[in-house]
Amino acid sequence: GTVVHHVMEALLKRPGFEGCTSKQLEQWIHEILEEFFISFMGGDINKTARFKTLYRNLEQSLLQLALRVQQEFLVSDFRPVSFEMPIQEDGEVKPVCIPLSNHGSVKIIGEIDRVDAYQKDGKTYLRVVDYKSGSGKVFRISDLYYGLSMQMLLYLFSLWENGQEKLNHPVPAG
Repeated sequence: GTVVHHVMEALLKRPGFEGCTSKQLEQWIHEILEEFFISFMGGDINKTARFKTLYRNLEQSLLQLALRVQQEFLVSDFRPVSFEMPIQEDGEVKPVCIPLSNHGSVKIIGEIDRVDAYQKDGKTYLRVVDYKSGSGKVFRISDLYYGLSMQMLLYLFSLWENGQEKLNHPVPAG
């Protein structure tokens, strides 16, 4: 997960990401993975051949993810405004506080992979993005109704309720 987040952040911050070719994306991903491997993982030291093969295989998965994000940007005006944004009591954006029937409360803390914003008519619309490396995660409104898969929604509520200063009075969008 950390590698995926690092590569996506580095790609999305690169000038020209939206219009670059698949071949250019592939080259950038390779470079970013190499730099990460050396700088954060110590290079080849104590790495098995299996580990190195699995690590290199990330390139194709990351390329597919990057191409998908590129396609999203072609049909949307949302753009990244924050990466790895913490939602925590002592952070820039505090968690939403959910009251409980026993007079207690729950605060959900965590970190948003990416926050995208869209400006229109003086309003800032926000969406939260979570990178999933596995397959099979499907959004179902019924999950929300039954109190399941609430993480993204609670993060969005935290941004809306407690991110007024940092995010220019945001409006939740997705």
